Amino acid sequence: MIKLKDLYPNQVSFNKKKYFGETIEEAKYTVYFDVGSPGLMSKKVSAKNEKEAAKKVASGLSGGLKLIKKVEKESPSLQVKEDLNVNFYSQIRGQAKYLLDSAKNLQRAIKNQNDMTTIEEIEYINTKSKLMLEMVKDKKYQQ
Repeated sequence: MIKLKDLYPNQVSFNKKKYFGETIEEAKYTVYFDVGSPGLMSKKVSAKNEKEAAKKVASGLSGGLKLIKKVEKESPSLQVKEDLNVNFYSQIRGQAKYLLDSAKNLQRAIKNQNDMTTIEEIEYINTKSKLMLEMVKDKKYQQ
């Protein structure tokens, strides 16, 4: 079997981190540091662990690691352990169509200043979004 990367060796590879901000192995951390002003300052970074997060922030500070006071890991709202399968994308595509229709109805209701329809569409979008998030967490859609 011939792979695409063999056919096009000079082609730039797809960088997941560049397009999606962080990989699954990384987490978001808030690093608090003291630069002499009243109170602590903070910066949010993506890193593999607390030590790496502290080093990333310290590299931009003139005092280095000694200015770092605290590192907190942000609780992840969603973590996918395995890749999602084809069935997931089939199901999510159908749900997305309903969301698109609802978004169009919401735009129309806002334009016409129809309070009842606006509230109904917002609730529907909220419910559909929660359903889609539950689908991502569901193990039957993971390979």
